[in-house]
Amino acid sequence: MKKRVWAFLMIFCLLMTTLMTGCGDTTSGLYNYDLSQYVELGDYKGIEVTKQDVSVTDDEVRAEIDLRREAAYTTEAAVSGVVEEGDTVNIDYAGKVDGKEVANATAKGRELEIGSGSFIDGFEDGLIGVAVGETKVLNLTFPDPYPQNADIAGKPVEFTVTVNSRIIKHVPEYDMDFVKSVSDCKSIKEYEKSVKEDLIAKNEDSARTDMENQIMGTLIADSNVKKYPEKEVNDYKAKQQEYIESYAAYMGTTLDDMLQKTNTTKEDFEKGMTESAQQQVAQEMIIVAIARAENIEVSSSEYEDGVNDLLEKQGYASKEEFEKANSVSFEDYAGKETLELLILLDKVMDFLIDSAKVTPAEDKVTA
Repeated sequence: MKKRVWAFLMIFCLLMTTLMTGCGDTTSGLYNYDLSQYVELGDYKGIEVTKQDVSVTDDEVRAEIDLRREAAYTTEAAVSGVVEEGDTVNIDYAGKVDGKEVANATAKGRELEIGSGSFIDGFEDGLIGVAVGETKVLNLTFPDPYPQNADIAGKPVEFTVTVNSRIIKHVPEYDMDFVKSVSDCKSIKEYEKSVKEDLIAKNEDSARTDMENQIMGTLIADSNVKKYPEKEVNDYKAKQQEYIESYAAYMGTTLDDMLQKTNTTKEDFEKGMTESAQQQVAQEMIIVAIARAENIEVSSSEYEDGVNDLLEKQGYASKEEFEKANSVSFEDYAGKETLELLILLDKVMDFLIDSAKVTPAEDKVTA
């Protein structure tokens, strides 16, 4: 079975800030100095944890199959019938205020689910009972306040709406035709067994992550961080700020505007980033210190397996596919030391779980 790279807070901090923004070799590295000056480990063997129940009931299997059927739906545009609550319709509409058409209240070919509350009060209800192909005029009033356009807040509006079609959703029946369309299974029974195995694997993954979180919580509580290395803390703060600024730009705003809208002072923002970076560095120092104490290292084959797993989680089948899509190698983009650290963290967590005192949760009553 392929090794799964540890999905704790480090995955968010390292992958979200490193893999999304790229940082090359400006990573925290593998803490190549005496960590005893920075952290004193507590007892890390025999940590008590509870493992979540991973069993799956027949009802859960059927619920999953129903979800998969829903996801496999097809649609058709019906050009007859009348609009009902819950229908999705394709419409053209034009809104006029004081006899003038309003730009952001006019569209063609818009799909709308009746009852979704996507439009102002009265719009969707006003289309119930309208026949496909019919045009109806709705005399409504914009809400006040109306953040989308303050100039028309509270004003009467006349919408002319044409229902082009009703979007009919077809969910496939649960039969062998469906099974063949979504799997290679030869029978309903075989498919249900496959679905159950998928759910158990998903539960195992969730249980593993929960145990990791329990273990890390105990490690942090029982270890003593004497001080924080400035380089690593500052590196993480810089990555965090770069990611937040990139996100702000994507949203069409700036970091300063985001802070202002959330009533966050620069001092509080700086304090929050420092605390987050210190938490991240503390976790890494603890794990790396345990690795050194137990002589845990990452072999070349384990490194390759870990990198391939990370690539798969990012949606790439190989290093070559990543490089072709991004014009840079995965290792140059993420930083080889960052990748080595992630894989080492996962291997240390394997050791900690193997040495933990695991108490299983009570099994569910299967149907």
